[in-house]
Amino acid sequence: MTITDDLGRKFDLKLPVRRIISLSPAIAENLFAIGAGETVVGVTTVDDYPEAVKKLPKVGDFGSPAYERIRALRPELAIVEIAKMDKATIANAEKRMGVPILVQMSQTYRDVPRHLKQLGQITGKAQPANDWASKMLHAESWVQKRVKGKPKVTVFVEVSASPLYTAGPGSFIDDLIRLCGGVNVVKGTNPFPQFSREALLKADPEHYIIAEGGDMSPNEKLTLPPPLNRLRAAREGKIHRIPADLLFRPTPRLSQGLMELERALNR
Repeated sequence: MTITDDLGRKFDLKLPVRRIISLSPAIAENLFAIGAGETVVGVTTVDDYPEAVKKLPKVGDFGSPAYERIRALRPELAIVEIAKMDKATIANAEKRMGVPILVQMSQTYRDVPRHLKQLGQITGKAQPANDWASKMLHAESWVQKRVKGKPKVTVFVEVSASPLYTAGPGSFIDDLIRLCGGVNVVKGTNPFPQFSREALLKADPEHYIIAEGGDMSPNEKLTLPPPLNRLRAAREGKIHRIPADLLFRPTPRLSQGLMELERALNR
């Protein structure tokens, strides 16, 4: 069957594919979610969900793959989920790996259920993939009904604090903000730009979202350091914490992140 990836490249694959290298954590998580975990023969060094992926052979990551290790695992296909990519870089990686690489790029929330369906088609797990896609679309519909008719609020999402990085247009996080009735204060074309504190003070968002990492205590008081403590969100107590994996991984868990974001923005 001919499969087309998000770079518009076409692959003639014998389906179902039974040996897959996952070159980003979201791919392995999605394959396990649809019941195709047995097809995953290698994962990145940062894969941590579900627990089963920790036991699989590590093949580096897309930025520094272990080419010999990948070839030794005899994969039929490698798959990467990445924000931006060009055909020349992928072609070079394919040549060195000796395996075709299918590219999935999530720029909107709806890209994720679409990608799940594609993985289901590739692995022969179409029904569970379609079920997950339907659940994600149902969560979107639920959120849209909740925010209908409500005034829009301005939002800033902190990806990392120092240096300060955020989510901009072209990222699925930007799309989550829109779906939840928010307006991202970050403009431009970079999906994950570094952002100056001066620009953030000028934008003065009504809500400030902190992506919670493993280094944050659940009882930690939500405050912002000077001069960001002058932001409207800080003054009005509208700083919110959401687990990073629910916002930054384009997997079924993104639907949970969508609902948590909606609750934060519409309390």
